[in-house]
Amino acid sequence: MYKLKITGNRYKDNPVCPCGKSNKDYKFTTYIGCENKPFGYCHSCDKDFKNSSVSDSIQTPIFNKQKQCFFNPRLIYDHLDLKLNSNFTRFLSSYFGVDKTIEVVKKYHIGLYNHDVVFWQLDQFNSIRAGKVMKYNTNGKRKEYVNWWHKLNNQNCRLDQCFFGEHLTNSFYPIAVVESEKTACIMSIIDPRHVWIASGGSSGLRRKCNSIKGFKAVLFPDQGQYDNWKEISDQIGFKISSVCEKWFNEGSIKKGEDIADYFLNRKMQIGSL
Repeated sequence: MYKLKITGNRYKDNPVCPCGKSNKDYKFTTYIGCENKPFGYCHSCDKDFKNSSVSDSIQTPIFNKQKQCFFNPRLIYDHLDLKLNSNFTRFLSSYFGVDKTIEVVKKYHIGLYNHDVVFWQLDQFNSIRAGKVMKYNTNGKRKEYVNWWHKLNNQNCRLDQCFFGEHLTNSFYPIAVVESEKTACIMSIIDPRHVWIASGGSSGLRRKCNSIKGFKAVLFPDQGQYDNWKEISDQIGFKISSVCEKWFNEGSIKKGEDIADYFLNRKMQIGSL
């Protein structure tokens, strides 16, 4: 029987995902017994790659017995980037000013780790689920680096992620869901009429949506992700916006860009979405 492999060296097992992306970020998980073969699940493209000859034998994924990651709330206050020392918060302040940026830092509990930004994931009960550590250039472009607070601090626990910004969803404002944490932060300044939360990746939406079922929400997929997110929106009953496809066809944004890019490119304030 084949079971979903969740431990070991994912990059060593399969350096490349069948979708063609490098597995250096460990997003492609192989099935036990399928090391160095293109059979497994990719958390980046949200696809399950199965060999037809063994697919009937693949069982439901087995999750390890590590305790779930929860973090001491003191971490947030000890590492809050109120002095805007990360490239990410410096970039925000260059567009929106220091005061607005500090508001975002406090609102989303944006942290600092060795000059890198920490996007803390707090659920609706304000429990800290994860600390996503990322590098940015001073121009706001993300570097090819993602790590996790618990790994950098040698904590042996199992991630159970939630939306970035999920702790804000208990307000009366409608929810707007985007892919990246950066976009959620930017759009919270541009359009405060919504609570902006981020799935943390194009494939992170499906796994996290249960927490916001029953809320009034609109999905704003990146350009090129509309069809993938439309399938999920139909299943859950959320509205979905196609503005990024519209702007791409008009030449207003580039391939793969998102709603924040549209406004940053023009340094505009939001009109009507």
